Amino acid sequence: MRRGTRLASVAGLTCSRRRPAIPAFRGHPAASPFVHFRAAILLLLVPALPAVALGWHTQPHQQITRAAVDSLPTAMQERLGLEKDTLIWVNCMYPDRYRGLAQQGPEKDPNPGPRNRADLKVYCEMPDGRPIHNVTQNRQEDLDSFEFLLGAIVKDVRGRNIVAATRYMGTLAHLIEDSCSPAHVGKLPLAVMELRKTQPIPNPPPWQGRLNEHGGTLRPGDLHGAIELTTLPFNLEGRAPQRAGLTIAESAPKLLDRCYAIAEENRASLLEMVRATYADDLPLMERLRSRAARQAAELLADAYYTALTIAAE
Repeated sequence: MRRGTRLASVAGLTCSRRRPAIPAFRGHPAASPFVHFRAAILLLLVPALPAVALGWHTQPHQQITRAAVDSLPTAMQERLGLEKDTLIWVNCMYPDRYRGLAQQGPEKDPNPGPRNRADLKVYCEMPDGRPIHNVTQNRQEDLDSFEFLLGAIVKDVRGRNIVAATRYMGTLAHLIEDSCSPAHVGKLPLAVMELRKTQPIPNPPPWQGRLNEHGGTLRPGDLHGAIELTTLPFNLEGRAPQRAGLTIAESAPKLLDRCYAIAEENRASLLEMVRATYADDLPLMERLRSRAARQAAELLADAYYTALTIAAE
């Protein structure tokens, strides 16, 4: 990973024009300079994803998570304490870290998080052993995932185990973010085949040789990486999160239906996105990416708000 301004960008520091300040009060960690020191250390520890990752890259995950968390009421942000920064910079990448440790091992996997896969298992798998990563389009499985994560957040917040709660919040973030990612809604090779019917495909593609977020270069086959490498800075300023339901059982289906609806909207635009990527039409790409990222952040904010409100009752 590059240092300096690039590190700040990858870490998500530019995701909003201004970050809402959290007023310091007696006993709150924001009152201590240690918070800023810890945040700085977390940034240095956050590596980047390789171009072969199957979803948003690290920076967009962090931007979406930060936008969602920053839109929560101040009291909810304060309840997360020091773990708020860990949730944004590290925990939202837990499912990729869990998969990467299995595929590459702790020495080669670039995702942030624990080095021991066993430490991640409880947060990244359902009790039956099914990994949680993005929606499967099997409604019962997806509903089970939402209910499991929301329930775990509520349970651990009530038990004052904020560390565990924010780890489940990280997995929920990744689940929603990947499920709402434009490149996750359909098979890219099929979209390319459809595009070939209407126009020639540039060879080499326009993204070849461009820097990816870990300092390497995009290859001709990295259509996924070219689509999802980054997203424009944004925030949810002015939008108040909404409660999805009175209980987890009532809330989970509503949140899942919204997730499906976002995925369907992205699916309808997939060919347009692929065409724009091959044409190097950055304004159109940014419009489609930004729409998906904002919708994911709004959904995540409402899921967090719902779980934390239920936990406080």
